[in-house]
Amino acid sequence: MKEIWTKDEAEFHGRYVDFGPILSWPKPKQRPHPPILLGGGGPTTFARIVEYGDGWLAPPGLSLDKLTHGVRELQRLARDRGREDVSVTAYLSPGAEAADVARLAELGVERVLFGIDTAPRDETLRTLDELTKLISS
Repeated sequence: MKEIWTKDEAEFHGRYVDFGPILSWPKPKQRPHPPILLGGGGPTTFARIVEYGDGWLAPPGLSLDKLTHGVRELQRLARDRGREDVSVTAYLSPGAEAADVARLAELGVERVLFGIDTAPRDETLRTLDELTKLISS
């Protein structure tokens, strides 16, 4: 993707991906390219993030203890490999409280995603209003 996003005529020959010269427009406005967030929680996830990505998209439903351990391990690995801290995005349920958001911020989580259920318009708007209050406090 980095090749496609940053070159007028992109070409890539790797182990798993191989393509000759291609043209692709429009290019992303973000420079040099949009951040590449990698998800997962397996044994090689953090190594891949440090090598190829810009951030970790932590799996939904991860306990705070596991998330804390994961963030610390990821940042340690990044520093060991000469990188700055890697951004972390985590999920919270709509029933979360301001203290949950604060704990994630203290941990260094940069973004919080909230999953909301499909519901009628008015109920969805109420949920969004509650989430707005949650992140504004």
